[in-house]
Amino acid sequence: MTRAPAVTFTSALVLLATAVNCGIGDTETGERQPDPGTNVLPEAGPTDALADAGATDARADAAPSGPSCSSAGWCATSLPDADLTLKSIWSLEGRAFATAEGATVGVKVLEWTDAEGKWQYIDDNSQNQTGLARYVSNVWAPSENELYYAVAKGTIVHGTRPSSDKAWTWTSHPLEDHSPVRQRYYAPDGPPEAVSGALYPTLGVWGTGADDVYAWYTNTIYHWKSEGSAAPSWMPEYTADDVSSDTEELFALGMTGANRDDLWFSFVRTNMAYYQGSCPVIVRKTPAGYERISDGRVEGTRCTEALPGFSRMGSVRGWLTSLQTLGVGQVAGIQGGRELVKISAAGDGYSVATSRILSLDPVNDFDSSPGASDFFTSLYRAPDGRLWMGGMGIWQLHSSTGGSGMVVSADDVWSAGGSYTVSTLSLTGAPLEGSGFKIHGTSNTNLWLAGARHALHKTNP
Repeated sequence: MTRAPAVTFTSALVLLATAVNCGIGDTETGERQPDPGTNVLPEAGPTDALADAGATDARADAAPSGPSCSSAGWCATSLPDADLTLKSIWSLEGRAFATAEGATVGVKVLEWTDAEGKWQYIDDNSQNQTGLARYVSNVWAPSENELYYAVAKGTIVHGTRPSSDKAWTWTSHPLEDHSPVRQRYYAPDGPPEAVSGALYPTLGVWGTGADDVYAWYTNTIYHWKSEGSAAPSWMPEYTADDVSSDTEELFALGMTGANRDDLWFSFVRTNMAYYQGSCPVIVRKTPAGYERISDGRVEGTRCTEALPGFSRMGSVRGWLTSLQTLGVGQVAGIQGGRELVKISAAGDGYSVATSRILSLDPVNDFDSSPGASDFFTSLYRAPDGRLWMGGMGIWQLHSSTGGSGMVVSADDVWSAGGSYTVSTLSLTGAPLEGSGFKIHGTSNTNLWLAGARHALHKTNP
C-alpha cells in the first residue's frame, strides 16, 4: 500500500475554491442525506413525475449562455431540454450517447455527433409508455450503430440501426430479480421508497464487444448468449446470495475488463438495517470461471475476510464503484467516493494499493468529518494511462443547491512521483452548478462530462 502523492495545481486557486468552481449524485433539499454506504438499494434514485404528453410548453431552451468553454477546455453543449439530468455517457470517435431523465420528457436516450454539433433524442419513447421508466442507468455502445441501456424495472434495452443515417430499432429484455431481501421487504413493481440518498443503481450493462455483453441487476450477473440452437437471452451466470442474516444483502455495482477472459465485478455486502455498515466484494471471471477474490464481511467497525486495503470500514467504505481496467490482471475503482484503489493479480494472489484523492486533511483517518476530502463517483482511464475523475466537495452533499462540479486527473498516483491535477470547469468565474456528473472518453482529447443540465466536451490536451 502506498501513501497518497502530492497534489499539483494548474491554477492559482486553492483547493477549496477550485472544488467549488469545478459534480456527483443528486442531493435532497432540507433533509439529512441517508448514508450511501448503508442504503445501497436496487435501481436507486427517485424518478421525476412525468408531465402530460402534450405539455411541451414547459420545455425551455437549453442552449448555453455566456462563455462556452472553461480555461481548461471544457466546452458546454446544447441539450434538447433545459431540465435534463444526464445519468450516463458513452463516447466514440466523433460521437457520443447518453441516457437522461427529465420532468417533462421522462427517460430519454440522446446522441451527439461532432459533424452536426448537437444532441438529439434517438429513442422511440417505448420505455415511457410501458411503465419501465422509473429510473434509467447507464448506456454502453460497442459501435455507432448499436447500443444498450438499462432502465428500471430491471430491463435492458437494445438498439440497432443499419447505418448512422437510418432509424433505430429497439427491443426490451427484462431481467429476473434474484434478490431475496428485495422480494421480502419491497414492492415487486418498483424500487424501495427509501432510495433518495443512494448514489449508485444496482442495474447496468457493459461488454467487451458486440458479441460479449453482460448485465447486472440486484445480486446477479447476466450474460447475453444462447445455448444450442436457442435464440440469445440474458442468462444468469453468477448470483451472490450467501447472506448471514435476514437483513444482509449483496448488490452488484458494476464491471470492467481488459478482454473477455479477464473480467472484474464489484459487489457490496450491506446490512439493510440503518447504519450497520457495508463492505466491498470483488469477483473476477477468467477462463477458469468466476472467483471471489475479496469478500468483506461487516464485523464491528471493520471489514473482515477482505484483501488488505479493504479492511477498514466506514459509512461509505464498502462502495467500490466505476471500475476501469488498467490492463490484464489489473483494475482500478473509486472506493467510498474518496480513494482510488488498484487491485493487481500477483501469482496465486492479489494485492491492493490505495491513494486518497485530493485530501484536504491527510493526517486524519479516511472516514473523517465532511470537508476532509472531495467526493467522486465517476472514473475514466485514457489510453495513455491517465485517470480522470468527476465529483464535487463532500461538504456540499447537504447543500440545497445541489452543489457544483469538479474534475481531477491523476498520473501514476500509486508511486512517489504521481500527482493529482484539478481541471477547471468554471465557464464564467462562478461555480458550475449541477450534480450527478459522469465522465467518459476515448482519449485525453475526447472527453465528456455529463450531469444535471450539463454536457461538457473537452477536445484539447
